[in-house]
Amino acid sequence: MTFTIEMGIEVSIHSTCKVKTLSTGRNKEVESISSAPQVNSAYNDTFQKTVLDQLMSLDNRLNKLDSIEKQLSTLTTKLGNMDTRVTTLECKVKDVDTRVKEVEVSRAFDSQTCEDLKSKNIELDKALQTERANVAELASELKTLNSVSDDIEDLRARSMRCNLLFHGFPEEKSHEARKSENCAKLVLDYLNDKLEIARAHENIKIERAHRLGAKYDFRKPRPVVVMFNHYPDKLLVKQKAQEARKKYYDSINSTSGVRVPQSAIADKSDTSGDLPPATSLARGEPTDDVPPTEPTKPMISVSDQFPKSIQTRRKILLPAMVSAKKDGKAAYLS
Repeated sequence: MTFTIEMGIEVSIHSTCKVKTLSTGRNKEVESISSAPQVNSAYNDTFQKTVLDQLMSLDNRLNKLDSIEKQLSTLTTKLGNMDTRVTTLECKVKDVDTRVKEVEVSRAFDSQTCEDLKSKNIELDKALQTERANVAELASELKTLNSVSDDIEDLRARSMRCNLLFHGFPEEKSHEARKSENCAKLVLDYLNDKLEIARAHENIKIERAHRLGAKYDFRKPRPVVVMFNHYPDKLLVKQKAQEARKKYYDSINSTSGVRVPQSAIADKSDTSGDLPPATSLARGEPTDDVPPTEPTKPMISVSDQFPKSIQTRRKILLPAMVSAKKDGKAAYLS
């Protein structure tokens, strides 16, 4: 009976047993001692059984070694894969580390930029506070200037307190005639002849009189502005002009039967200085069939002189005043 073992051991079982060791190359011969026939059979069975058990044990151990070898091979493969993964992870970690460093550099730059912005913001806040203080100061100065402007306008209005505007005086066509025109005499003649102010040349004192406006327009004569020496003289002239105008409209009512509203007889001083005299009449119901006679209409109208800003405001208020007078209400511009 012969068994071959992978470990290099060859075992032959005969009556004489030989064990050959391949690793050492030496032969050991064991000869069994001739014994009695009755002992050999039992001994051989026992020896064979022992050897078989040992061989089976070796075979089991070798199978286990094969299993272990397979497991080691699998582990080696897995370790190789793990090594590859670890290498990949190392590359990724290096890449992440590089990116983190870049982010840190960018963060440092952003931090510096933020600090710069904070500094600039502080400077802008200081500049804004300064500008606000300047604006407040300018607003205060503007308020003062507006107050001064109002005071100046009031002074201008007061300086025109003794002034009247005469609209409708014909104007000379030639430049030389206009240059030599005596406006004061023209006005005094009108006061004496038309408004019937007795001894107007002696009793009415005019400080100065001239045409208003530098440019001549042949289509529309420029008004004459007159500054009286005394305020009562201005009031007298204004009153006489109102009476002449009222007399004209009263004569229209009495002769033609045409009803003239009170707004048409309104004081010319209630209009702005540069407005033309009223020329239209609102017609009402005739009172009788008396044939109309055409009365003489005053060709010259008189009004107060005001600064331009006040004239503008009076123009805005004038329609409301006329409407109120048409409704029979007492209305006037102060």
